[in-house]
Amino acid sequence: MRRNSPEFEKEISIIGTGKAGTSLAYSLKRRGWKICFLFDKYKSIAIESREILGEGKIGEIKEIVEKGNFFILSVPDRELSKIAKRIAEKNNNLRGKTFIHLSGSLSYKALIPIKEKGGQIGSLHPVFPFPTKKTEIPDGVYFGWDGEEKALKKSLQIVKDMKGKLIKIKEEKALYHLACSIASNLTSILYLMALEKSQEAGINEKKAKELLFQLCLNSLISVKEKGWEGVTGPAVRRDKETILKHLKSLSPREKRIYKEVLLYFFEKGVVKETEKIIEFLEE
Repeated sequence: MRRNSPEFEKEISIIGTGKAGTSLAYSLKRRGWKICFLFDKYKSIAIESREILGEGKIGEIKEIVEKGNFFILSVPDRELSKIAKRIAEKNNNLRGKTFIHLSGSLSYKALIPIKEKGGQIGSLHPVFPFPTKKTEIPDGVYFGWDGEEKALKKSLQIVKDMKGKLIKIKEEKALYHLACSIASNLTSILYLMALEKSQEAGINEKKAKELLFQLCLNSLISVKEKGWEGVTGPAVRRDKETILKHLKSLSPREKRIYKEVLLYFFEKGVVKETEKIIEFLEE
């Protein structure tokens, strides 16, 4: 049987087999991709990923880079430049090979050592949480991109097969990642803080999860459509007495979080005549 040209082969290798890298490989495999090679600093972690994926030869950097063509680098940000240098040092000729990292905060330029040896480089950030190594990415997820045009073609194939949407990051990437972190991580933490308070109030955990999730979702829909005008609650009403009751139920650290969020909101100027309540919150 005649094989497709290498340019369009859906074959990929993973360098860094943590939650994001393994989950992306898992999701791609379910969409017809072949996982060729796996590498991790700790071999046991790569073995665990191979058990999840059911394929992928475990090898060393030099070997897998020589034999593979398309690589996903999914390592901690602090390790990204180090692994790029290591790849370049062990492989003098990287022409025709594509290397994509998954970091949301670092530019594709973290892979410059690879480019200097002829490799094509880019960064494709799945805007999706990965709580486990076997998290399947659903259709329609956004991917943040920055990198070389030559590397974009293969990355677009990933996005296409995921039925995803590509966003090109043209400005400071750290700000893009900050926005994602606030929307995802900080929102999740506040949701869990709310869940703790509801349980302290005696509400069944299962029901509390459902009602708070529904409330979060509808509140996000409101601000998506109306911006700052879509915010509701005692701060909008300047309801000092209710806010005071809330504060009495919070620990010192929780009080700081609650107060700072409200003060940040008041700074936006959506609510008028807030001087007295701001003074009260700053006490």
